[in-house]
Amino acid sequence: MLDMENFQNATDFYDLMNKTIFIADSLRNSGDKEAWLFFYEGSAFLYRSFLKMKQRNWYSSYQDAKQGDKLLEEAIDLDSTLFDAYLGIGSFKYWKSAKSKFLLWLPFITDQREQGIDMVRLAIQRGWFVSTVGKDQLVWILMNRGDFQQALTLARENYQSYPESRFLRWTLASAAFYAQNWNLSRQLYSDLLKEVRLLPDNNGYNEVECLVRLAEISKQNEQWDEAYNQSDEALRLTLEADARDRAKNKLKKALEIRKDAEIQQNKRQISN
Repeated sequence: MLDMENFQNATDFYDLMNKTIFIADSLRNSGDKEAWLFFYEGSAFLYRSFLKMKQRNWYSSYQDAKQGDKLLEEAIDLDSTLFDAYLGIGSFKYWKSAKSKFLLWLPFITDQREQGIDMVRLAIQRGWFVSTVGKDQLVWILMNRGDFQQALTLARENYQSYPESRFLRWTLASAAFYAQNWNLSRQLYSDLLKEVRLLPDNNGYNEVECLVRLAEISKQNEQWDEAYNQSDEALRLTLEADARDRAKNKLKKALEIRKDAEIQQNKRQISN
C-alpha cells in the first residue's frame, strides 16, 4: 500500500491489525504481562494510526497513536531492554512535537524532538527487528529538521543494504531532492516513473509524484522546456478519484511550474 499508494487492501490490513490488538489484549486481560504483548498491541495501534493518517482520518489517527504510544511505554516499563519498542515511542515524541511546534512556547507543552530522536537511534542500534525501518523513519525525521545531507547519507546506506527495495528507493529519491543532489534525484525519479507505469495496480498517484519532482528539478536547473513538458504531463494524467483528491497539492504545484515555464518560454521567444 505504501509503495504503490494504493489502499485497495486497507480492509484486510485493518482486519489484521484489529485481530492483533484483540488477541494481545485478551492475553493481557487473562493475566499475561509479557512485555512483547504490549509491544505487538502498541505497534498494531501505531500502524493502524499511520494508515489512517495517509487516508486523512486525522482525529482517529491521533487517538490510535496515543494508545499505541501508551502501550509501548508500558512494554519498556516491564522490560527496559525491549529496544524495538523505542522506535514507536521515539517517533511519536518527535512528530507530536514537530507538528505542534507553534505551541511549544506554552508552558504545558514540552519539546520532545531530541528525546524522540535519541530513542529512534537506540532502537536502530539495539532493536531485534526495527533497524531498517528505524533508519527509514530517521531519514524522514532528519529531513524534517533540515539535516538534508545527513538524511541523504543514511538513506543511501539503508538502500544499499536492500537495493531491490523500491520502498527504500522512494526515501532515497526524496532525500536526494531535498539535499539538492539534482542528478541523483532526477535519475531515481526517472527510474521510479518507468517502474510505476508497469505496475498492474498503478492508480496514477505515484506518476504524479515522479513527474512533479522531475518538473521541480528541471525548474531549479532552468530547463524550462523539460519543466513544462513534465508538469503538463502530470496535469493530463487520468487519475482515479481517490488518487486525484490526495494528489491535489502536487497537481497545484504542477500547474504553478507549467505557468512559470510558459512565461520563461515566451520571454525566450520574444528575445529571439
